[in-house]
Amino acid sequence: MAGNRFQGSHRPVGRRHGTVGSVALAVALLAAPLTALPAAAAPAPAAAAAAPMLAPAEDRDRLRDSGVVVDVPTDVPAPPELAAAAYVLADLGSGDVLLARGAHEAHLSASTMKLLTAQTLMPRLAGDTKIRATDSDASVDGTRVGMVPGREYTADQLFHALLMGSANDAGEALARANGGLENTLTQMSERAAQLGAKDTVPKTPHGLDADGQQTTAYDLVAILRGALDTPAVAQILTTQTYPFPKYVPVETPPAGSSDQDTSSAPSLAGTQQVASQNKLLWNYEGAIGGKDGYTDAAGHTYVGAVRKGDKTYAVSFMGATSNDWKAMAALLDWAFANGTKAKAVGKLPGAVAPVGAPAAGPAADAKAATSVDATEGGGVLAAIGAFLLAVLRVLGWTILVLGVAAVALRVRKLRRDAARREARRRRLEADLVAGLDAAARRPQRPAMPPQRPATQAGSTRREVPVVATAYDSAYGSGAYDAAAYDSAYDMAADGTVPYQLPQGEPDGSWSVRPVGGRTAQADSFAGPVAGPAAGPVRTKERIGRQ
Repeated sequence: MAGNRFQGSHRPVGRRHGTVGSVALAVALLAAPLTALPAAAAPAPAAAAAAPMLAPAEDRDRLRDSGVVVDVPTDVPAPPELAAAAYVLADLGSGDVLLARGAHEAHLSASTMKLLTAQTLMPRLAGDTKIRATDSDASVDGTRVGMVPGREYTADQLFHALLMGSANDAGEALARANGGLENTLTQMSERAAQLGAKDTVPKTPHGLDADGQQTTAYDLVAILRGALDTPAVAQILTTQTYPFPKYVPVETPPAGSSDQDTSSAPSLAGTQQVASQNKLLWNYEGAIGGKDGYTDAAGHTYVGAVRKGDKTYAVSFMGATSNDWKAMAALLDWAFANGTKAKAVGKLPGAVAPVGAPAAGPAADAKAATSVDATEGGGVLAAIGAFLLAVLRVLGWTILVLGVAAVALRVRKLRRDAARREARRRRLEADLVAGLDAAARRPQRPAMPPQRPATQAGSTRREVPVVATAYDSAYGSGAYDAAAYDSAYDMAADGTVPYQLPQGEPDGSWSVRPVGGRTAQADSFAGPVAGPAAGPVRTKERIGRQ
């Protein structure tokens, strides 16, 4: 019975194996057409996603034309011009450049370069990183937040000062904490290449004039888009004020005083408010970030973006005579009113690459060109490749699902087997205890009653039988029924049933031997039989001749 019970308990496990495997296979088969068919049906997007397509702007737009470049219907008013050497108005959502003048002309960047610095370093420096100011930080030229040599600041505090207060001392400290100026400039160049800002050459982390440092109005919009795609940078660009640590000089005690302090380092005295210099953030609804800059050589530079509804427009300018926010506001008003009617005169660079991705370069451009050629001239091969890639992806997921299911079922089976073994052990232990208890309660087998001789009237003395009760062979116990014994004894004493004494058998039972061809039939007698394994009670039957 136990064997059947255990054998039967395995059947549901087998069904579970089959069920889970079937479900996993079904999921994989259902996922296959959903994954593979779109790739085969539309190979062009898949090929384009392999590498950002940053084809030269001059090959597909008019951004290198001289003068103001715009294309609007005759019933649309002309956009207002900016008093700047170069500027760009673009739709950040579609990437369309709607208005441009000298978009690819190189100019000094001034502090707009800080946008590239921030999005390059912020993913590499944790906000709680401690940075100790140096004398070189505090003595840098231009705008400063007032860092004190020897005092520590967090990277988060310095990033706020860099973008909001245009602090050059913060830029110096952040570059040093990132491994030095050369390492930082290399990473900034790589980030510019990722963004498609091909005409941008950083030479400082803060944008102060330096030989060879340059960017363009077109590149500034691409750099701003990369900053807005970096969440931590985008958050700072929408912050209007920020509390920055403020230090004041320590008063030196009189000479000879017992508490004279030889340290002349200033002590912390609360905070100072750093305010954003982005004028649009204070004056134009929907402004989501921007950065201005100015040096005598660069003039005024600026790039900023505004979002209203489902439209986001960005404007940049370089070499301007002023930083009048009203002129920018007028141009943005025109964009929100007429931007959907204007035709694109150029395109912003392709998809923004994440920070840390390989920089775009000649190899990337060659790969992108190869992808375009393959899509146009070999669409069938591209579709086949995309389909095979989708099939491999489905097979990978199928193997993963089946592997997880097999492991789960194996673990479950091991647990069930362990539970069965434990239950069996407990049952055997309980049976053993019960058997020992029963054996302890069992009475000892009584001895045979004494033989009583009987004589028949007028005859010689004869032996008479003793009638014994049956034995319980399973437990080896038994008892005698006294009343039945006396009755049989009396009958034998009358001389009607001559039998000899009972004989002991090898198995412990007793039997009556016949005398002179006669047998005694004693099918047991009424009355209980002692012991836990006694049989049913039977009625007395007569003893006679056979």
